[in-house]
Amino acid sequence: PHVALMPANPDVPVDVRLELDSRAFIDRALDRLKAEGCHQIAVITGPRLPQEWFASLETALARRQLLTRPYWRLSQALNEPDGVRSLTRLLMAVPGHRPDGLIIADDNLVGPVEAGLIESGVLVPQDLRVVAHCNFPFPTPSPLPVHRLGFDMYDVLSHAMAQIDRMHRGQPPVACVQVPPVFAEDAKAHFI
Repeated sequence: PHVALMPANPDVPVDVRLELDSRAFIDRALDRLKAEGCHQIAVITGPRLPQEWFASLETALARRQLLTRPYWRLSQALNEPDGVRSLTRLLMAVPGHRPDGLIIADDNLVGPVEAGLIESGVLVPQDLRVVAHCNFPFPTPSPLPVHRLGFDMYDVLSHAMAQIDRMHRGQPPVACVQVPPVFAEDAKAHFI
């Protein structure tokens, strides 16, 4: 049996596809920021996110009546941490014209984005609320009080093994299993 952790791709033959639910990630992040009083949201992502991700983001922002600006939607190569650090400082450079909520949508960018926030003098959570992507049980170390939202790898493996067990018993597997994101306080994984 084959189980792949990947988005839909008709060119890759697998029995089961596990997909990290990016729409639910966007929804949960925005719900948390809105609940904390945020109205203007910036997003920093890694490269090569599909256009559908950004379409889902725009829809989710509109549904919650949250504002963003085209120049608050930043993307940075993962091997260029100094670039995203500088972009973060620039994002926060003009008081009165900066977001009050930030989603860091790739755990590889958390460190340099937080370094840029610290250098900019922005206070988290007083001036800015942050939701940072992570993969449990190993969240990226953080000197700032951010909300950790991501995917519990024990949950991912559990879903994969359940489908492999189904195939071993001769039962048809579920073709696509959506793995939901969880906040740190809800993660089942044991932190090591």
